[in-house]
Amino acid sequence: MSMDSYFIKGPNGALFLCDYGKESSSCVIHFPAFAEEMNKSRHLVHLQAEALAHQGYRVLVLDPFGTGDSEGDFSEATPHRWVADYNFLISLLVEQGVQHFVAWGLRAGCLLAGAVAQQSPVFDRFLFWAPVLEGKLMFTQFLRLRIAASMMSGQRETANELKSLISDGESLVEIAGYGIHPDMPEQLEGLSLRVNDFAKAEQVFWVDINSREVELNLPARRLVEQLSDVLVVEMKNVLGDAFWGTQELVSNPELITQTASLLGPALCGPPALTSVNTTEGESKPLKVICNGVALSCLLHEGAGANLSDTAVIVVVGGPQYRVGSHRQFLLLSRHLAAQGITSVRFDYRGMGDSSGELLGFESVDDDIRSVVDALLIHKPSIKRVVLWGLCDAATASVFYAPSDKRVVGLVLLNPWVRSEQGEAEAMLKHYYLERVLSKSFWKKLFSGGVNIKQSVSSFTALIKTRFSVSSATDKSCPQASLPRLESGLDLPARLNAHLQVFAGRSLVILSENDLTAAEFRLAMKGQDGLSAWFESSMVESLEVEDADHTFSTQRWRDQVADATARWVQQLDQKAAK
Repeated sequence: MSMDSYFIKGPNGALFLCDYGKESSSCVIHFPAFAEEMNKSRHLVHLQAEALAHQGYRVLVLDPFGTGDSEGDFSEATPHRWVADYNFLISLLVEQGVQHFVAWGLRAGCLLAGAVAQQSPVFDRFLFWAPVLEGKLMFTQFLRLRIAASMMSGQRETANELKSLISDGESLVEIAGYGIHPDMPEQLEGLSLRVNDFAKAEQVFWVDINSREVELNLPARRLVEQLSDVLVVEMKNVLGDAFWGTQELVSNPELITQTASLLGPALCGPPALTSVNTTEGESKPLKVICNGVALSCLLHEGAGANLSDTAVIVVVGGPQYRVGSHRQFLLLSRHLAAQGITSVRFDYRGMGDSSGELLGFESVDDDIRSVVDALLIHKPSIKRVVLWGLCDAATASVFYAPSDKRVVGLVLLNPWVRSEQGEAEAMLKHYYLERVLSKSFWKKLFSGGVNIKQSVSSFTALIKTRFSVSSATDKSCPQASLPRLESGLDLPARLNAHLQVFAGRSLVILSENDLTAAEFRLAMKGQDGLSAWFESSMVESLEVEDADHTFSTQRWRDQVADATARWVQQLDQKAAK
């Protein structure tokens, strides 16, 4: 079932919408998880939407204002604005002839679904994935991300202090890279799932997702009992990892199958209207086909008088999609467009809103080439291409670049070069040494807050790994070939091999406070060719002080965006000579 994507003009700005199965009069509306959980959940949401579309449903995945690919910044978003976005969408669907509605919420999205149902009571059924029952609990968990990060830097903050700072609105408060609107605490904490949210509904499907069999907690059991008195409640417990918070992309075929089985085939009715009143957004979908699979791809065209004929293609990796952690990639593209630089963000196969098999970052050459081809056909004015990638996407970009002469530059952020020994050495130097030298560690040690036995065991294991020798790993690096997938070479050696034959320029941006960046620095010391490349005139480098892996503050993001734009403009100047 094909997916169409477009923008509609919502009450707060242009809203991005993924539309599966347009013709059906039975519609499933997805209510996403909150903040970074939305980013990490995207691909499983896409797979479920495809499965439900095959059963005859029209499935709509909306990015509310300030989230995803929609207009606005997260710091401008509030639950009240999001409710208005969904009420607007529902009014459009009713006009189109949609007769049956299912609200599908994920985590805090279940709270949003309940709030929308109070104002637009159109839902026959509710589908909840791992529902959060109280907005107050959700926001408290969110605040803990900031509190934990502050503790790592030697500061102490409390939840109440942070709420006061946010509500005062005197300065922007960021949590895990997201700026928070002054009204967010009160409005989010005012949301809760209550029986009266389901007054017009007939059925609730409640799906818990856990790594082991567990019983519902007491508040959830009470709500289910209350719901069972007024409608039909069907519950499932699906085994699986909490994909909304994992560090790796998680698949759960059982969840997709069980959910599709719960809803069953769509209710039949006269087909709905297929016309949609679309609007222009700050980006637009770009049609890209890779080996028969449509890739979800968005184009940001450069604006202004001085347009660059060099485009930036943002390669995405990790358990996320083309928007990036704390919308990092979207914000980068906005910045580049304002500087006259065109950029493209895309999900390669098996990630985000793209279907197909996930092959891993070492096997995405076809995906990148398809995007380059489509971009240059769509915009013939583009003469050169720069690949931009963070972590494993940076490494994937290096692996691809030597094979395509159209790629003249690489922007590499914290390239992924992990090996067991490299990780152990980086942990010893980057984590344990810093920890032992910090005052907070010794205070914690003498107060009994350190598990000495566990710490010694962990330290000993790292020492053994660091100084172990693997007979299967050959550190030599032949320069005449591109031995990416040869098992005899470790990842730093393979990266080195590709960089040695890449003729273009590179910008390397490293975070000061990041284990992956620390591993890359150590890899350069262990690879003579890599070190020589880094120090050559073809490479410019930038170290972002204090920054974490994803550059999760506005200041760090701006440094990265400014450096990228300036460097691309320098490429243009060199090409013009």
